[in-house]
Amino acid sequence: MIKTYIDLLRHGEPVGGKRFRGSTDDPLSETGWQQMRTSLGNKVGWDIVVSSPLKRCAEFATETAGKHRLKLQIIPGLSELEFGLWEGMTPTEVEQQYPGDLQQFYADASVFTAPGGESMSVFYTRVIQAWQNILQTYRGQKILLVAHGGVNRVILQHILNFPPQNMFRIQMGFAARVSLQVTDDGKQLWPQVNAITEGF
Repeated sequence: MIKTYIDLLRHGEPVGGKRFRGSTDDPLSETGWQQMRTSLGNKVGWDIVVSSPLKRCAEFATETAGKHRLKLQIIPGLSELEFGLWEGMTPTEVEQQYPGDLQQFYADASVFTAPGGESMSVFYTRVIQAWQNILQTYRGQKILLVAHGGVNRVILQHILNFPPQNMFRIQMGFAARVSLQVTDDGKQLWPQVNAITEGF
């Protein structure tokens, strides 16, 4: 039995606060940096840091990898869901300009896509492909994975076999950290959620 340990870490608050950001590449605010540092605390022992390429993840991942002298891998497949015409907008602005859309999106994002945005099926496929590649490449290691609320929800949904419409029942605040253990017996993966650390 080979065990792989993964800490899923969502980025902290970006400059501009809560907005729909997929490809919008805002950096972390000072509060966001502090949230992420606080979330990790004094934890050490990873073998590798993997990250989304977007600044709100990659800059902190780079700092952490450098601090602990770890290899860093940037993985495009870990980028956030692209929100099309909602990009850069606050939830209030979306509700005002696209009445009723948010309710449909949160009810079941698998059947409702933001106008001009990435479909959940495409998003799910690329995230899970990246996830499986990470597990294969770094089998038996301890991994810090720095990504986004949507990415981390998809990974947890996949592991826990949640139906798509329940995706947003998983709370994933800024700098939320989830610890996972994946046991590989050579034929099947047995994932286990060890703990969920509530974000800010």
